[in-house]
Amino acid sequence: MLVISEYLKDLKTAIVECDELEKIKLLVRKALDAGAKPLDVVDAMREALDKVGELYSKGEYFLMELTIAGNAASEIVKMLEPELKRSNVPVKGKEN
Repeated sequence: MLVISEYLKDLKTAIVECDELEKIKLLVRKALDAGAKPLDVVDAMREALDKVGELYSKGEYFLMELTIAGNAASEIVKMLEPELKRSNVPVKGKEN
């Protein structure tokens, strides 16, 4: 479990620091491979996005950082969709 929590912590840091998308995707994959539940990854992503929003509100981040974090979140959700469908977790939101 410690390994999973470390991957999730590293994922949050990578999103907040606007690291390369490939690094973020690798951390998601490592967390899932280590046994993290998709919703654990979603929670880590949400916490990171909250932090990015907080930094933006303080004037420490700008539109570019918001965009980068948002793009990372979109890619994470794309990665998690098959996992969420397999686990029969109801997905809230608009159906396309």
